[in-house]
Amino acid sequence: MTRDHRRLAAIVSADAVEYSRLMGLDESGTLAGLKIHRRELIDPKISEYGGRIVKTTGDGLLLEFPSVVDAVRCAVDVQRGMAERNAGVSPEQRIDFRIGINVGDIIIDGDDIFGDGVNVAARLQMLAEPGGICVSRVVRDQVLDKLSFAFEDLGAQAVKNITRPVEAYRVDLGTGPLRTQSRGQKCWQHLRQTLSWRRLAGGVVALSLAGIGVAALPQFWKSATGSTPPALSVAILPFAGPSGDPANEQFADAFTQDLTMALGRDLRVALVSSRSATAEYKSKPIDARTVGRALNVRYVVEGEVRRAGDGVGVSAQLIDTGNATQVWSDRLEDGQGEIARDKRDLAVQLTQRLRIAIMNAERRRVGTRSAAHRSPMEIVLRAMNVLDIESDPLKAALAARELCDLALLLDPNLLSALILRGSTLEIQRELDQHADNDRLLHELDEDSKRAVAVGG
Repeated sequence: MTRDHRRLAAIVSADAVEYSRLMGLDESGTLAGLKIHRRELIDPKISEYGGRIVKTTGDGLLLEFPSVVDAVRCAVDVQRGMAERNAGVSPEQRIDFRIGINVGDIIIDGDDIFGDGVNVAARLQMLAEPGGICVSRVVRDQVLDKLSFAFEDLGAQAVKNITRPVEAYRVDLGTGPLRTQSRGQKCWQHLRQTLSWRRLAGGVVALSLAGIGVAALPQFWKSATGSTPPALSVAILPFAGPSGDPANEQFADAFTQDLTMALGRDLRVALVSSRSATAEYKSKPIDARTVGRALNVRYVVEGEVRRAGDGVGVSAQLIDTGNATQVWSDRLEDGQGEIARDKRDLAVQLTQRLRIAIMNAERRRVGTRSAAHRSPMEIVLRAMNVLDIESDPLKAALAARELCDLALLLDPNLLSALILRGSTLEIQRELDQHADNDRLLHELDEDSKRAVAVGG
């Protein structure tokens, strides 16, 4: 039996965003622009960092690097370079790339490579934002202490054709050199990734800042009274399809249902209005303020689904119902495979991006509100902001604990506050050499018991 030729490598998958649309607008100009970007920026950077172009797919590249550090450096340089080259180019005409990076065992077949390591890199690329980079956990772990790039934990992602969830991280490109994480910040990042502190018993889903996951949601919503919408509440309005085609209209309805179910299942932090509650808004002019009051939600999601040949395209926007302003938008495309499968995949991808957008919007909103007018859950969101913004991790942990204590004073059974408070205790134990460890452990045990009792 012939043995496969294998090796461990860093794999980079890059793809031009909305390439088919760009080619439809200006075929010659798009092709010429892509060639210029490759010749002047991308190919030289690949050579500079010792990479190899495995193959091209017209709008994409598959690369192999012997060093994961060099693979990440190359990707960051390319994306920063593309941002500079796109300055002044209209959004409709600019060429942006999504990049995914993974480290894995690959099978060598001539000049080509195969294997799960390659497939995961391709799926990570699909999770990246236009102009962004998404990496696997093994990549993040390998470069964390070697490079100054910061990473945002996107949580475990269910991706197409990969049986196990993939832990994904977004590279924070920033606008300048990215700061090196302190020991305390690395500790907090670890706590966010694990989703629970070590003494929390099974059955309780812990708070994750980057993964945007929170447990015991009904507790979060009960603080809203009267006409004030609960924190982190959202309604998915019926997505539109091209008019005049019953098949497309039916497809859009099915996509809306898939997205509503996926968001309710995956985005456990949010109160997601039922499909029946939003059905009446189908094909009607929408005023976000009116919808927000009627459904008692802070945000609505609206969008459009388009089928083109064997592919599906989805555009979506998140709207603040308080002032009817758009706070986020994105467009996704899947031009491969069977239509029904593509619809489900796009619903999962859109859910993953929506959960980040909703949490970011809520944290910005809470940051501008007077402390006297914050609900217990909004106080917890403020504590999360403190932990992310404050440069001194120990100072941040102590300040965040004060906010958690305030939230628990208002709602003693708020599970998110209990869990976040436990995380601040762990941070203090890790960083404060003068701390009373016995007292901190006692508090941690008491908080965990309360959390288990609340979580059932």
